[in-house]
Amino acid sequence: LGSVGLAFCGQAFRVATRRAPIWGIGTKAAAGLDAAFALYFLLAVPYLQTSFRAAYESTTKENLVILRRAIGKTPPARLSMLVPNPLPIIPDVHLPRTGHPISREVIFGPPTAAADRGVWLYDNNSDSPTFGTVIVDCQHTDSTGERWSAY
Repeated sequence: LGSVGLAFCGQAFRVATRRAPIWGIGTKAAAGLDAAFALYFLLAVPYLQTSFRAAYESTTKENLVILRRAIGKTPPARLSMLVPNPLPIIPDVHLPRTGHPISREVIFGPPTAAADRGVWLYDNNSDSPTFGTVIVDCQHTDSTGERWSAY
């Protein structure tokens, strides 16, 4: 979008200053084309941003399922014990529109200790009734309005 936007601005400037458009068509035709490009970008950019956000959210939810499957019925003391088998790496937590950076960090504690750190929260206390539970440690909501720590 950057180079197209730059070309659009250059073309719009030439038309506004009544100079010949870059590609040799008439000023009115160039102005109409510029208006069509502007309308396209006004409509397309918000849709593309929503699509990317939904894709990142979906990936984080899938990563949570992957972690839970890897933990299985015999939870390890630490999630790092799942690497390299059955997991090649601890998957990412990517929470768009929350201000949290992409992370693979794991913090230990029960699900009730969820704060707003934007990481995995894993209960590694074998005496806890929630031993082996992993959640997303984030109090923000996703695009459906559900709090991340509720998944």
